[in-house]
Amino acid sequence: MSRPDRSRGRSRGYLVAAVVFVLIGLSLAGMQLMIANDRGSTYKCIIEGPRPSLAAHPDVVTGSVSYWPLGRTCYWASAAGDETIATYAGNWPVTFIMGGFLVGAVVLAGAKGTTHRRRADNQLSAWAEDEETS
Repeated sequence: MSRPDRSRGRSRGYLVAAVVFVLIGLSLAGMQLMIANDRGSTYKCIIEGPRPSLAAHPDVVTGSVSYWPLGRTCYWASAAGDETIATYAGNWPVTFIMGGFLVGAVVLAGAKGTTHRRRADNQLSAWAEDEETS
């Protein structure tokens, strides 16, 4: 196997690893969001909370998906009047692990580009040496 072939294989390997990292990270995020919002975010807010102590009516709540941290956000009507209290039921460890996989994918994709650039530089320097000797 010649040197450019090894470099091309290594470059392809980095790209495949980056795609696998993205798929793992997105799968973790999807599973966490499915668990945290099973049967709807509002339903989960009513059943599991978290409930603030300042909420006027514990059943007057609106839930939504939260991406930071991965989970859900619950919006409660406050006892003071027209204010809204937001509480978060997210999973920080899963959020950080998912983020690590996505950052790893970016690093691997960057390593793929660096490998390709090095090969091109080596080919240019070899071409320049050939020109100087001729």
